[in-house]
Amino acid sequence: MRRLCSKSNIYQYTYLLIYVQTMEVDHIHAENQGKIQQQSMEVDQTENQGTNQQQPLENWTDIQAELANISKDRQEIEKEAILHVKGSNYKNFRETHNRSYKYCEICSEAETRERNYMKPVYHKHGSSKTYMINAPLDKKGQYFCYTCKDSPHRIHPRQRSPLLISSSTLHDWQGMRSYTGYTGDALHMDFITIPGGTIKVLKHALLAEYGAGNRALDVCCVFGLNDLLRNRKVADIVADMKDFQNTVHRIAPPGKSNSVAIATIIIPPKLAEIEDDFEGNRFSDIVELNHQIKTLNQDQPQENFPVRYAPQFHTWGLASRKRKPKFPRNLLEGLPRHRVGQWREENMEDMLHLNDKTRLRMGKAVIAYFLALYSITETVAASKPLAIAMERKSKRAKVKKPKSMKAAKPETKFKFMSEEERAKKKLLCAQMIQFLKAHSQNQPSQAAPSQVQQ
Repeated sequence: MRRLCSKSNIYQYTYLLIYVQTMEVDHIHAENQGKIQQQSMEVDQTENQGTNQQQPLENWTDIQAELANISKDRQEIEKEAILHVKGSNYKNFRETHNRSYKYCEICSEAETRERNYMKPVYHKHGSSKTYMINAPLDKKGQYFCYTCKDSPHRIHPRQRSPLLISSSTLHDWQGMRSYTGYTGDALHMDFITIPGGTIKVLKHALLAEYGAGNRALDVCCVFGLNDLLRNRKVADIVADMKDFQNTVHRIAPPGKSNSVAIATIIIPPKLAEIEDDFEGNRFSDIVELNHQIKTLNQDQPQENFPVRYAPQFHTWGLASRKRKPKFPRNLLEGLPRHRVGQWREENMEDMLHLNDKTRLRMGKAVIAYFLALYSITETVAASKPLAIAMERKSKRAKVKKPKSMKAAKPETKFKFMSEEERAKKKLLCAQMIQFLKAHSQNQPSQAAPSQVQQ
């Protein structure tokens, strides 16, 4: 029978002490948190004493049970937050209008500032929160998260919640991980994705799911393409984006702040053509809109969360020239045409979505943005082109060996000429050159073959 105070248990107690002290616990668990920390201190004291009593195992069991209860309570709080936004008679409303599998319970039954009444809505609605509040929890309070690399994990493993809001551009961007080979997200990222959703539709979904929440949000938005498809003006789209940013900041919990970043929009061949013009070409509108998006990101607070590093997708799906461009990359001077192989549709006039392989890279770019936002990874440059240039320069520096590392010249059996021999050689060459010049002036332009050989 293995000892209760084995070395492996001591490592587990030490790790748990660090984890409990650093994790964020809701205000309703403030008293329980003090109890957990006190029990962890008892575990540490028992570890230092090196006793073989049964007390450490009881503390470990109690702490695991307390963490499981906290995770279960957080799941219940999220359920209540969604129910709080629903209409009073949402159950009768659901029975009346739930006639299709596309019926959206979240958007149809929510009463928000964007739409203060219930309305039947039929669309696809990807929601990590809906999955999370309905997922079964194990004894440790963990649930299987199908998007994360480290799974299962507890409810809200981080102090802040990274949130992706997108239309069909990044809807189900991971695809079948068994086919793509993607191992999962490096950190847990919530998401709201609605194919065909405009900015206002996505704002209503945000308020329906997170409007009554008590956690700080860091939002990354990939939207605006469907507003362009509806022939909306650039000024109206920018106004909706500003209103969306204000909404994200308004729903922040007391004493906390939210951040919101907007990614630049892709340039699909269905809407825009760079070189060839056609009726309804919105290339100039998309360029202007992307410029406005960068301005909106720059105007946001950058001290704690630099949202200026938001993903820039306006160059994805475009083919670049091999020559060095004269202007910055964001002016599209070096991207004259579309890269047909990176789009999902076959015909140019129907190309609106990037293919699954490219969308997977886009999703990874969003994860990389959150990793940089939380300082998990170091940000080496202010833009992607500058980072690429720095990376190439570092690679060249690694390849080029310093003078001290260069190998010495191997010894050779051949002897070098002395100064006298070199002077005789120069004199002989000078005489031969002088002879050839004089011979070429005396001879005709076309010499005989015997003379040429001579």
